[in-house]
Amino acid sequence: MRMSSADMQSCTAGRWHGVPPQMIGGVSTDTRHLHCGDAFVALRGPNFNGHAFAEDAIQAGATTLIGDLEGVQSWQDIDVPQLEVADTLQAYGDIAGKWRAKIPAKVVAITGSYGKTTLRSMLEHVLNRHGVRVAATHANNNNLVGVPQTLLAIDEQAEVALVECGISERGEMCRLAAMVRPDVAVITGVAEAHAEGLGGIVEVASEKAILLDYMTNEACAVLGDGVAGLLRDTGLLSDTNRNTVILDMESDADSIVKWQMSGRMVTLIRGTEEPLAKVVSGDLLPHSGAILSCNFGKWNHHSLATHPPRLLQVALNTLNFRCLSPPVTGHRMRRLPQQCWAGLVSGRYNLLLKRWAFGSR
Repeated sequence: MRMSSADMQSCTAGRWHGVPPQMIGGVSTDTRHLHCGDAFVALRGPNFNGHAFAEDAIQAGATTLIGDLEGVQSWQDIDVPQLEVADTLQAYGDIAGKWRAKIPAKVVAITGSYGKTTLRSMLEHVLNRHGVRVAATHANNNNLVGVPQTLLAIDEQAEVALVECGISERGEMCRLAAMVRPDVAVITGVAEAHAEGLGGIVEVASEKAILLDYMTNEACAVLGDGVAGLLRDTGLLSDTNRNTVILDMESDADSIVKWQMSGRMVTLIRGTEEPLAKVVSGDLLPHSGAILSCNFGKWNHHSLATHPPRLLQVALNTLNFRCLSPPVTGHRMRRLPQQCWAGLVSGRYNLLLKRWAFGSR
């Protein structure tokens, strides 16, 4: 990330103390991960105060500090340029949103009550396999601190950015969506998981659906099983109130590719057409544009593959089951030992307790 001090002041409605550098090379909230020339954002919370680490930030290479009024007052003896803002967490998001507006990458925002990390990991793996320059959320950095961190780490050379958006309280999605402004918005599913600060399932759906209101022009929304129906039943979605392509994973539209597995045979079917392909064990999928993804949270339903119109503007010609080895972290997407033709991947998390079988001899 590179941003002028004038742009940083403008997007945060802040006030500089001292003469700032013309350009700032990065922004960080963690003194352990600062680079020389970065700005240090001092976050404040109930049990921590980042302003106390200003000296550590400077020693780590920070050339500017961003703090609130109280924090800046405590920095009077520190001789580096300081940007005073009303709220440092909000300013962090504002800076990230400004950077997102500058980058050319197609941004895919992924939210939902389950499956965000799994879907992001699988998409990242497939796109990387096809030579696409991808930036993506790392670990579980999908909240009001993690999303700005993800956006600010997107290189100008990236073609696609995969950004998870997780929420636990009302109002958070509005702030996240305003930063991300997705070209493709995915809602994997809606349930009462993590809903303590949101209410019931209708309130969860209402908060998740805010992401669709912040999509760019001619964007694409991909809605997991049951999502479109729930949003329509609660008046949160209509076919005419958004300038976007809506892909409902439960529909029989031509853009949706479903697959069925019987023994070692996987059959791909799109709409009412004849099967697109039949795959045995470790063969290739010859159908142009197939992306394998999960039908999250459905116990007795088949998974889905989809190629949304204009999705990422990337043509994926084949998907090789044998080379589908998504990155693993902890208990998510963990490969299981096996003595048969299929490679087993555990996707246990929250409401998700499934196994995916990939033909890997």
